[in-house]
Amino acid sequence: MLLNKAPVLERLRLKIHRLGPECNAVDVGIWIDIAVSRKVSALELGIPLYSQGSISCFPRSLYSCETLESLTLTNYHSFLVDVPFEVCLPSLRKMCLMVVDLAVNASLHRVLSGCPNLEELTLTREDYAGVDPSMDFTIDVPSLKILSVIDKGVVERVATDM
Repeated sequence: MLLNKAPVLERLRLKIHRLGPECNAVDVGIWIDIAVSRKVSALELGIPLYSQGSISCFPRSLYSCETLESLTLTNYHSFLVDVPFEVCLPSLRKMCLMVVDLAVNASLHRVLSGCPNLEELTLTREDYAGVDPSMDFTIDVPSLKILSVIDKGVVERVATDM
C-alpha cells in the first residue's frame, strides 16, 4: 500500500486472523492513516479481539475522515475505548460494529453524535467475559432510518420514520 500513490482509495478491506511480528498494531494504524489520507469511502476491518499485540486504539484520523461513507468493524472492542472528544464523520451513512462492548455508552454516544448523516446502524454484541448482557444503551441519531441490534444471536431490526 505504501508503494501505491493513487490519490483516491475507494475501499480498504483488512482482515487479520492474528496480530504478531509479521503484522502488528503499528502496521494496522499506518494502513488506516494511509486509507484516510487517500479519501477512503468504505473501510472494513476484521481484527482479533484481545489477542497478543491487539490494538488498544485506532488512529485519530479515522474519527475525522470526511470521505468515509461506510464503516464495518468486526471483533473490535477498541473502537469505543479511546474515542476522541470530537468525532467528525460527516459522510458516514452506514456503520456496522460487531462484537462491541456497548457498556461504553459515552464513547458510543460520542461516535454517533459525530455522524450527522448516519442512516443505517448495526450493533452486534456477543456474550463474553466482562460484559453485562443486561446493560442498556442509548441511540440518539436523528438521521437514522435503520437500526439493527444483534444480541447473542437474536436479531431485532427497527425501521425508524424520523
